Amino acid sequence: MGLASYIGSPTSLNITPDTFKNLTDSQFIAFMQSIDPVIISVYMIPTIPTTLIAVLTTTQIAALTSTQIAALTTTQIAALTTTQISALTPTQIAALTKTQIAALTTTQIASLSTTQIAKLIATQLNAFSQQSQVQALTTTPVNQIANITKDEISKLNSFFISNLTLAQIAALTPTQIAKLTATQVSYITQLQVNGLTLTQYTNFKNALSTSAKSSLKSRT
Repeated sequence: MGLASYIGSPTSLNITPDTFKNLTDSQFIAFMQSIDPVIISVYMIPTIPTTLIAVLTTTQIAALTSTQIAALTTTQIAALTTTQISALTPTQIAALTKTQIAALTTTQIASLSTTQIAKLIATQLNAFSQQSQVQALTTTPVNQIANITKDEISKLNSFFISNLTLAQIAALTPTQIAKLTATQVSYITQLQVNGLTLTQYTNFKNALSTSAKSSLKSRT
Protein backbone atom coordinates (compact mmCIF):
# COMPACT_ATOMS: atom_id res chain seq x y z
CA MET A 1 0.00 0.00 0.00
CA GLY A 2 1.44 3.39 -0.97
CA LEU A 3 2.01 6.13 1.58
CA ALA A 4 -0.65 8.37 0.03
CA SER A 5 -3.36 5.72 0.25
CA TYR A 6 -2.27 4.81 3.75
CA ILE A 7 -2.17 8.26 5.30
CA GLY A 8 -4.49 10.19 3.01
CA SER A 9 -3.99 13.18 0.76
CA PRO A 10 -2.11 16.29 2.00
CA THR A 11 -5.38 18.24 2.18
CA SER A 12 -7.51 15.48 3.68
CA LEU A 13 -5.40 13.57 6.17
CA ASN A 14 -6.49 10.20 7.46
CA ILE A 15 -4.44 10.37 10.65
CA THR A 16 -5.11 8.24 13.71
CA PRO A 17 -3.08 7.94 16.92
CA ASP A 18 -1.36 4.89 15.39
CA THR A 19 -0.48 6.50 12.07
CA PHE A 20 2.89 8.00 12.87
CA LYS A 21 4.21 5.11 14.93
CA ASN A 22 3.77 2.81 11.93
CA LEU A 23 5.81 5.00 9.59
CA THR A 24 9.46 4.45 8.88
CA ASP A 25 11.85 7.41 8.98
CA SER A 26 11.89 7.62 5.19
CA GLN A 27 8.09 7.50 4.98
CA PHE A 28 7.75 10.20 7.61
CA ILE A 29 10.29 12.41 5.81
CA ALA A 30 8.42 11.91 2.52
CA PHE A 31 5.12 12.69 4.21
CA MET A 32 6.40 15.88 5.85
CA GLN A 33 7.94 17.02 2.58
CA SER A 34 4.59 16.63 0.82
CA ILE A 35 2.51 18.76 3.18
CA ASP A 36 2.39 22.03 5.00
CA PRO A 37 3.14 21.00 8.62
CA VAL A 38 0.55 23.52 9.78
CA ILE A 39 -2.27 21.14 8.80
CA ILE A 40 -1.18 18.54 11.36
CA SER A 41 -3.61 18.76 14.26
CA VAL A 42 -2.13 19.71 17.62
CA TYR A 43 -3.85 16.61 18.96
CA MET A 44 -1.69 14.48 16.67
CA ILE A 45 1.62 16.14 17.58
CA PRO A 46 2.11 14.11 20.80
CA THR A 47 1.59 10.85 18.87
CA ILE A 48 4.70 11.38 16.74
CA PRO A 49 7.49 9.11 18.09
CA THR A 50 10.67 10.86 19.24
CA THR A 51 12.65 8.95 16.62
CA LEU A 52 10.61 10.70 13.94
CA ILE A 53 10.74 14.09 15.65
CA ALA A 54 14.51 13.90 15.39
CA VAL A 55 14.44 13.58 11.58
CA LEU A 56 12.42 16.75 10.97
CA THR A 57 14.43 19.25 8.96
CA THR A 58 15.13 22.72 10.30
CA THR A 59 12.73 24.11 7.69
CA GLN A 60 9.98 21.79 8.92
CA ILE A 61 10.70 22.68 12.55
CA ALA A 62 10.55 26.40 11.77
CA ALA A 63 7.24 25.88 9.96
CA LEU A 64 5.46 24.57 13.05
CA THR A 65 3.02 26.99 14.63
CA SER A 66 3.33 28.20 18.19
CA THR A 67 0.35 26.03 19.10
CA GLN A 68 2.02 22.97 17.60
CA ILE A 69 5.27 23.73 19.42
CA ALA A 70 3.40 24.01 22.71
CA ALA A 71 1.81 20.61 21.99
CA LEU A 72 5.15 18.79 21.91
CA THR A 73 5.62 16.47 24.87
CA THR A 74 8.58 16.83 27.20
CA THR A 75 10.02 13.62 25.74
CA GLN A 76 9.75 15.07 22.23
CA ILE A 77 11.34 18.33 23.37
CA ALA A 78 14.28 16.49 24.90
CA ALA A 79 14.70 14.54 21.63
CA LEU A 80 15.21 17.65 19.50
CA THR A 81 18.74 17.95 18.18
CA THR A 82 20.79 21.07 18.80
CA THR A 83 20.39 21.90 15.10
CA GLN A 84 16.62 21.72 15.47
CA ILE A 85 16.73 23.78 18.67
CA SER A 86 18.75 26.43 16.86
CA ALA A 87 16.09 26.52 14.13
CA LEU A 88 13.30 27.53 16.51
CA THR A 89 12.06 31.01 15.70
CA PRO A 90 11.73 33.73 18.35
CA THR A 91 7.96 33.22 18.23
CA GLN A 92 8.36 29.48 18.81
CA ILE A 93 10.79 30.09 21.67
CA ALA A 94 8.23 32.34 23.31
CA ALA A 95 5.63 29.58 22.94
CA LEU A 96 7.59 27.01 24.94
CA THR A 97 5.82 26.16 28.17
CA LYS A 98 7.46 26.01 31.59
CA THR A 99 7.18 22.22 31.50
CA GLN A 100 8.91 22.08 28.12
CA ILE A 101 11.67 24.45 29.26
CA ALA A 102 12.26 22.24 32.29
CA ALA A 103 12.75 19.29 29.93
CA LEU A 104 15.58 20.91 27.96
CA THR A 105 18.94 19.20 28.26
CA THR A 106 22.08 21.14 29.10
CA THR A 107 23.34 20.62 25.55
CA GLN A 108 20.12 22.05 24.12
CA ILE A 109 20.28 25.05 26.44
CA ALA A 110 23.87 25.79 25.45
CA SER A 111 22.88 25.68 21.76
CA LEU A 112 20.36 28.53 22.04
CA SER A 113 21.34 31.64 20.14
CA THR A 114 21.55 35.06 21.76
CA THR A 115 18.42 36.06 19.84
CA GLN A 116 16.56 33.06 21.26
CA ILE A 117 17.81 33.79 24.78
CA ALA A 118 16.52 37.34 24.48
CA LYS A 119 13.02 35.97 23.80
CA LEU A 120 12.92 33.89 26.97
CA ILE A 121 10.96 35.46 29.80
CA ALA A 122 11.68 35.01 33.48
CA THR A 123 8.78 32.59 33.89
CA GLN A 124 10.52 30.27 31.44
CA LEU A 125 14.00 30.71 32.91
CA ASN A 126 12.61 30.15 36.39
CA ALA A 127 11.35 26.78 35.16
CA PHE A 128 14.88 25.38 35.29
CA SER A 129 14.80 22.87 38.13
CA GLN A 130 18.36 21.61 37.94
CA GLN A 131 21.55 23.44 38.78
CA SER A 132 23.13 22.06 35.62
CA GLN A 133 20.44 23.76 33.50
CA VAL A 134 21.14 27.19 34.94
CA GLN A 135 24.87 26.67 34.63
CA ALA A 136 24.52 25.46 31.03
CA LEU A 137 23.93 29.06 29.94
CA THR A 138 27.19 30.06 28.34
CA THR A 139 29.44 33.06 28.89
CA THR A 140 31.94 32.34 26.13
CA PRO A 141 32.39 32.25 23.19
CA VAL A 142 28.67 33.10 23.09
CA ASN A 143 27.54 35.16 26.07
CA GLN A 144 24.02 33.86 26.58
CA ILE A 145 23.85 35.29 30.09
CA ALA A 146 24.37 38.85 28.87
CA ASN A 147 21.43 38.46 26.49
CA ILE A 148 18.79 37.87 29.13
CA THR A 149 16.86 41.11 28.88
CA LYS A 150 17.08 43.61 31.73
CA ASP A 151 13.33 43.43 32.25
CA GLU A 152 13.48 39.67 32.81
CA ILE A 153 16.61 39.82 34.99
CA SER A 154 14.61 41.59 37.69
CA LYS A 155 12.17 38.64 37.87
CA LEU A 156 14.60 35.73 38.20
CA ASN A 157 13.98 33.55 41.24
CA SER A 158 16.21 32.46 44.10
CA PHE A 159 17.02 29.07 42.55
CA PHE A 160 18.27 30.64 39.34
CA ILE A 161 20.37 33.33 41.01
CA SER A 162 21.86 31.17 43.75
CA ASN A 163 23.02 28.63 41.17
CA LEU A 164 24.82 31.03 38.85
CA THR A 165 28.50 30.23 38.41
CA LEU A 166 31.17 32.81 39.12
CA ALA A 167 31.74 33.17 35.37
CA GLN A 168 28.04 33.81 34.83
CA ILE A 169 27.89 36.46 37.57
CA ALA A 170 30.96 38.13 36.08
CA ALA A 171 29.33 38.03 32.63
CA LEU A 172 26.30 40.05 33.71
CA THR A 173 26.30 43.51 32.21
CA PRO A 174 26.11 46.66 34.37
CA THR A 175 22.64 47.27 32.94
CA GLN A 176 21.49 43.82 34.02
CA ILE A 177 23.04 44.16 37.48
CA ALA A 178 21.35 47.51 38.00
CA LYS A 179 18.00 45.80 37.49
CA LEU A 180 18.51 43.27 40.29
CA THR A 181 16.28 43.94 43.26
CA ALA A 182 17.48 43.96 46.86
CA THR A 183 15.70 40.65 47.41
CA GLN A 184 17.42 39.08 44.42
CA VAL A 185 20.83 40.30 45.56
CA SER A 186 20.20 38.62 48.92
CA TYR A 187 19.90 35.31 47.02
CA ILE A 188 23.57 35.53 46.02
CA THR A 189 25.29 33.10 48.34
CA GLN A 190 28.35 33.67 50.48
CA LEU A 191 30.16 31.06 48.39
CA GLN A 192 29.42 33.01 45.23
CA VAL A 193 30.52 36.29 46.81
CA ASN A 194 33.76 34.81 48.13
CA GLY A 195 34.53 33.31 44.75
CA LEU A 196 34.53 36.65 42.98
CA THR A 197 37.80 38.50 42.72
CA LEU A 198 37.99 41.83 44.53
CA THR A 199 37.73 43.62 41.20
CA GLN A 200 34.73 41.56 40.11
CA TYR A 201 33.05 42.11 43.48
CA THR A 202 33.68 45.85 43.39
CA ASN A 203 32.43 46.20 39.81
CA PHE A 204 29.32 44.18 40.65
CA LYS A 205 28.57 46.23 43.76
CA ASN A 206 29.13 49.51 41.95
CA ALA A 207 26.63 48.52 39.27
CA LEU A 208 23.88 47.71 41.78
CA SER A 209 21.10 50.16 42.46
CA THR A 210 21.38 52.12 45.69
CA SER A 211 18.55 50.13 47.26
CA ALA A 212 20.17 46.79 46.41
CA LYS A 213 23.73 47.51 47.55
CA SER A 214 23.00 46.82 51.22
CA SER A 215 21.72 43.34 50.38
CA LEU A 216 25.03 42.19 48.92
CA LYS A 217 27.01 40.05 51.34
CA SER A 218 30.55 41.14 52.20
CA ARG A 219 33.51 39.09 51.05
CA THR A 220 35.00 37.04 53.88
